[in-house]
Amino acid sequence: MSSAEAIQEIYNVILIDTEIGKYFAKHITDEEAQNVKGKLDSNQLEWWKNVIMKSYLEDFYAFVQEIGGATSEVMGLILETEADFRTISIAANKMGLDNFNADLKDLAPNFGSLFPEITDKLSRCSDVANITVALDSSVYKDHWSAVKGFYESEGGVRMTNAKSMDDQKFIYCGKLMEISFEQQFNFGVFYAWTQLREQEIRNVTWIAEMIIMGKKQSVDLGLIPIFGSRMHN
Repeated sequence: MSSAEAIQEIYNVILIDTEIGKYFAKHITDEEAQNVKGKLDSNQLEWWKNVIMKSYLEDFYAFVQEIGGATSEVMGLILETEADFRTISIAANKMGLDNFNADLKDLAPNFGSLFPEITDKLSRCSDVANITVALDSSVYKDHWSAVKGFYESEGGVRMTNAKSMDDQKFIYCGKLMEISFEQQFNFGVFYAWTQLREQEIRNVTWIAEMIIMGKKQSVDLGLIPIFGSRMHN
C-alpha cells in the first residue's frame, strides 16, 4: 500500500467509521475527500480543528439540555464556560497565524454568555487592545487581564512566562469540574472525572519535562492544582 493509499484509508475511517465522521462530512465534499493528501498537508489544520470542535460542542450542549435536570444544570454551565473560553482563545490565537482569515463567527460555538454580541465584537479584533475592549463588559474581563501578557509581543517574541487563555480555561473549568461532584444525581461527574484525570496527566507530564530539562525550579509555573484544600483559617 502506498503512502497516499494509506492516508486515504485513514481518512475513510475518520469519515465513515467513527463518531466524529459526521462533523467532517459537514465541511467536505466528495471531490475533496478524494484529494486527502493535499487536504491533510495544507495549512488549514487549525481551521479543521476549530470547526470540528465547534460542531462537537454544539451537539454535546444540545444533548445535555435534552437530558435536563441536574445534568443539564451542571454540564450546561461547564460547556457554556468551555465555549466562552474557546471563543476568546480562537480570537487571540488568530493574531499569531499568518494567512488565517477565517471568520471567528464560523469557528466559535453558538452558545455561551459571549454569544452572539461579544463574539461579534471579538470577530473584528486584530490586536490585544481590541480584545481587551471587547471583553471589558464581560465576566471574562479579569481572566483576559491575567493572560493577555502571553499574547503581547516584545520584538516579535511572546512572553514565555505568562499563561495562555487555554491555561486559564483549565484552571477555571477545573474548579467547575470539582464542584460537579457536590451535585447529586447528574451524569456530569463522569465528564468531570475524565477531564480532571487528563489534567492530572498533563501535570505529571509537565513535571517530568521540567526534571529532564533540569528546570525543577519551574515546575510550579505550569502546574494546575486539582482538588486543592478548601480549608480556611
